[in-house]
Amino acid sequence: MKYTNTELMESAPVWTSLIRLAVPTVLGIIVQLVYNITDTYFIGLLDDYRQIAAVSLAMPVMLGTNALSHIFSSGAPSYISRLLGRKEYDEVKKTSAFAFYTTVFMGIVISLVVLFFLKQIVRLIGANDETFTFTYDYIFIILAFSVVSMSGGTLQGLLRSEGAAKFASMGMIIGAVGNMLLDPLFILVFKMGVKGAAIATVLGNVSSFIFFVVILFRKNNQVSIVPWYYHPNRRMVKEVLSIGIPSSLSMVIMSLSVIIYNTIASGYGTYVIAASGITTKAQMVAIMIVMGISMGMQPFFGFNYGAKNYQRLLSGIRSSYALGTYICLLFTVLFAVGAPWFVRQFSSDVQVIAIGSRMMRLTIIGLPFMSLQMTFMTYLQATGQAIKAMIVNLSRQCLILIPVMTLMNFFFKLDGFLLAQPIANLATTALAVSMVFPEMVKQYRQQGTAINSHTINEGH
Repeated sequence: MKYTNTELMESAPVWTSLIRLAVPTVLGIIVQLVYNITDTYFIGLLDDYRQIAAVSLAMPVMLGTNALSHIFSSGAPSYISRLLGRKEYDEVKKTSAFAFYTTVFMGIVISLVVLFFLKQIVRLIGANDETFTFTYDYIFIILAFSVVSMSGGTLQGLLRSEGAAKFASMGMIIGAVGNMLLDPLFILVFKMGVKGAAIATVLGNVSSFIFFVVILFRKNNQVSIVPWYYHPNRRMVKEVLSIGIPSSLSMVIMSLSVIIYNTIASGYGTYVIAASGITTKAQMVAIMIVMGISMGMQPFFGFNYGAKNYQRLLSGIRSSYALGTYICLLFTVLFAVGAPWFVRQFSSDVQVIAIGSRMMRLTIIGLPFMSLQMTFMTYLQATGQAIKAMIVNLSRQCLILIPVMTLMNFFFKLDGFLLAQPIANLATTALAVSMVFPEMVKQYRQQGTAINSHTINEGH
């Protein structure tokens, strides 16, 4: 049966809504992950662990520059979903136009600032004489065109906020497939190495951006980027920033956490950084699929929270984390059994294979609990509870992780350092449960009271 975007969030069976909203998002993310892995694979064919390490070192800069756009790509969709639940359609169009054009302006500014200080930043993030040139070249090319990826991320979020998960995912897939096709050409045929990987990434981002713009101008959407809707008001700015700034801050802290992680890892050798980059991509396959499920359900959570349909909201939460937990358990088994095989696909270096296999088997311990954490954090974002969502996210990336990582590395050396991430994940999941579960119980009771009152009134 065919449902409109509004019907998926308002009245369709919950598992139907989950499949229709989450699966396209997950498929888009899977394609992007395959492209990321393909990126590393083709660089790995150069048999130069310095270039693999350079891509890992560049990650915090990528996260940091995208953090500003995340203010609008996460803050605006959360607010828009709640507006749709309250049927405030004119405000939806104004909010989406505000988010897009402000992202474009801020993206240009932040790219110019970071490029001006790029040499100092590359040294700061841990690049040494072996990796400096590769890291600098990769970051420079990505940053020069980062406004396209940043504004494209906002457009994707706007489409997802109204339940148009199919089109949001199609844009991601177009960019990722284009990137995968161009990677071997630029990296191997033109012999450009990491610079070629960066150029392929930029061209993929451009194709995604063009697709999103075409869809938003040609399709009859509730969101809009028509310039004359750009009329920000106090309420709109407050709602978008209240979710967006904490989410952005979380990304900035995450980039700092990655810098600290790479700094500690570099103390054990460049091959450890290379192994870390490979194992991180492996785990991100599972984590990003689970994140895709919760991201796909974010408009569902926000819409039903805005409509005060708590029973449907709770059913959506339960279905989301049940499916995500099953996927996490499946990947835990696969990574435990196949760790050496996976690492060998990206490097033939004996040291990288040995440490990478060890890393993978230690760091997946906390993986089965990630779905519960991601679902609850998405619920907090979707319902406008910015501070709580930020605390959960920062705990996993900083507040819990950094102290645990520092202490475990000091007392137990490399194995302790590798165990810090799963310990932080477990502790953060417990924190998320303590924040959300009492609220879920309260909503369940409120819904039951409302249903009973309605039944009594009908009886009279």
